[in-house]
Formats: sequence, structure tokens, C-alpha cells
Amino acid sequence: MELYQLRTFVAVAEEKHLTRASERLYISQPAVSAHIKALEKELGIKIFNRTAKGMELTREGQALRPKAEAVLAAAREMLYLARAMGSELVGNFKLGLNTDAEFLRLNALLNCMMAKHPRVAVTLLHSTSARIAEQVAAGNWDAGFVFTPPLDPELAAMPLFSFRLYVAGHPNFQQEMDGADWPGLARLPWIWTTANCPYHRLVRTIFERHNICPAQVIEADSEAVVRSLLSAGKGLALLREDEVRTLGSMGGLAVWPGETYDVQAYFVYLLSREKDPMIRAVRHCVDEMWRQADGGLEPMPKPGDALDCQTATDQDRDSH
Repeated sequence: MELYQLRTFVAVAEEKHLTRASERLYISQPAVSAHIKALEKELGIKIFNRTAKGMELTREGQALRPKAEAVLAAAREMLYLARAMGSELVGNFKLGLNTDAEFLRLNALLNCMMAKHPRVAVTLLHSTSARIAEQVAAGNWDAGFVFTPPLDPELAAMPLFSFRLYVAGHPNFQQEMDGADWPGLARLPWIWTTANCPYHRLVRTIFERHNICPAQVIEADSEAVVRSLLSAGKGLALLREDEVRTLGSMGGLAVWPGETYDVQAYFVYLLSREKDPMIRAVRHCVDEMWRQADGGLEPMPKPGDALDCQTATDQDRDSH
């Protein structure tokens, strides 16, 4: 039997669904079925039953699952030990990014890896925080950046930095935003990220807490699209502090003088890979790139500081 067959066995056992297992493993559904059939043929027993609820382990499958997991764990331990024995690290590292590279200081991380571990190829994969945590927990990606503490107990979360979110919009909304409460903001159009993004959950929780719903919502699947729609005057959105500064200096930005929200960023990886030299190497570079930046982001502005960019823009506009 092959290790990839055991990985498929465990993935189907956990997901209880061929399609979800194929998405998790990045292979086709027919390939998943073929792996299971080949494994059952070699073992001489049936390990799954197809039911209305999905793929259910047989009694034999339930007995074999811990053995398969133990074999995969032993194979990983062997790989980690071999890496530690080598004079230099060699391999590919899949890293999940949940936002733009500049904000995550990715260049500093890559420079560190290229200088210290030139034979490690880093593959960058962009997704949402929730999806990144899922892929890392499933073992498909090695590590990633997220903006919410992972709920999976198998994931280690290394705190990196915190940043502030503001309610912002096009300058055309400034008059309506000044002095507005949440019911007042709800009467304006909003631009949200998709449901598995922490920003989405945060703003939805705020509206639910006030027992209100925004009059109009546009959903976008990336922060870049949100910024573009906001600049075009399509609605309000939650913006990071660095985006408030940048958009405010470029062409005007209305910032609500009410509440702001602090978010924590983390670097996540599997706890079971704590001793993996590859994880240790990347984790060291991640830690180094934030310590070199005087402990993290620039001091977070107060609401009034954020409004300064709008005031300065108003002055510039008046002077033309």
C-alpha cells in the first residue's frame, strides 16, 4: 500500500464525503474513489459504506483508521528526522496568505529564507483566514497567516501583531457618517467580504448586536475589490489602519468617528509539526521579520488621528 492511499483513507474518514475529501487533497473525486478501491482490494476488506449521509466507516475501517493515522505520523516523524540530519534544508513550503504581501512583510520573510535556507522553495497561496486554517489543519499547507485565533486544538497560533479597523467610505458619505450611530450607518450601503472572512463576521456581529440590518450589501471576495468599490463610492466598509492612511492621502476618505476594532494576526501551523526543522526555520524568519520592525506595526492611530487624513484631503481639495 502507498502513503497517498492512507492519506486518502484518513481524509475520507474525517470528511465523510468524497467531494470534500477531493477538495482537501487537491485531487479529483475519481482519484479519491480509485485510492479507496485499491486500498480495499489490497487489504481484502471493505472499509467504507456509501450511505445517504455520506461515506461511513465499516467496523473494519474504524479499527484500521488509528493504524493508518499512526503510519502517516511515523512517516512525518521520519521526514522531520531526515531533515534535521541534513546539512541544509531542502524542500517545498506551502504558505497561506490572507491579505496583501506588503502588510504581512512577506519580502522580509522571503529574504530571510533565501539567505538562510536557499534550497527551500516557498509556494504562496492566497485565501481567507478560515480556509487557510482548514488547509493547514488538514496537512495540505504547511503554515499560514490568519486574522482570527484558530479554533482547531491541533493548530499552534503564534501571535504576530495587532491592527485597528475603521468604518470608512467615499467622501460623499462624510456628512451622513458624521454623528451617525449604527442604525444611521445601516441606512447606507455596505461592502462586505465573503462569509468566511473575519471582517465579515465582525461587521455582521455588530449589526446583529444592534438588532439591525444594512439596507444594501455588496459582497466581494477580496480586500482589493472592497477597496476599489469603496473608492468608487459604492458603500462603507471596514478598512485597516494602513488602508485608511493610504486611501486618505491619495484622494479622500470619509472615516466614521465612532468605534474602532482591534484585530490580532497569527502565524499558524500544526502542533504535531512543532519539531519539524522546516516549520522551525520559517517560524524563526517570521519572528525575526517582526522583531526587526521595532516590535510590529507603527503605533495604532486614535479615531481622531484617522480623521486627520480626511481633514488634510479636504484642505487639499479646497486649495485647487
